[in-house]
Amino acid sequence: STEVRPTTGQLREALFNICQLYVEGARFLDLFAGSGAMGLEALSRGAAHATFVDNHRPALQAIRHNIASLKVEKETTVLTIDVFKALKLLAEQEATFEIIYADPPYGKTLSAPVLEFIDKSSLLTQGGLLFIEDSSLNPPPLEHLHLKNERRAGRAILSCFQ
Repeated sequence: STEVRPTTGQLREALFNICQLYVEGARFLDLFAGSGAMGLEALSRGAAHATFVDNHRPALQAIRHNIASLKVEKETTVLTIDVFKALKLLAEQEATFEIIYADPPYGKTLSAPVLEFIDKSSLLTQGGLLFIEDSSLNPPPLEHLHLKNERRAGRAILSCFQ
């Protein structure tokens, strides 16, 4: 399916190069998690906890399988609901994350609303990093977050906000 495309190794490495000083002990939120590779990579690099959000059945099966294979059940939470419902729920629970990664399906114009919600919420800790991977991103006006870095690989653009 064209909707399911794993993040390239090049972009994954770029993300972890940018946030290497933030990962140790971090809470990592993986939105539109797919296989969960980004959150699991964060755990392997020292993150304390990863929360995965996806509501696509094959993705959820892959996430659960990968979590079990790596025996990281205690360090993970899987939310099987729509990303926007999850963001609202997490905000109501006053959850916070040092690193948030969102990889919405290309062409669905979901990046800007995710960015706006996180900008207006307290989900991202002060000084935390928000990464959005998309084929194009025209950020809306933001109050708190600023574009810090941008990397490209093929059609994909990885934007980092702080």
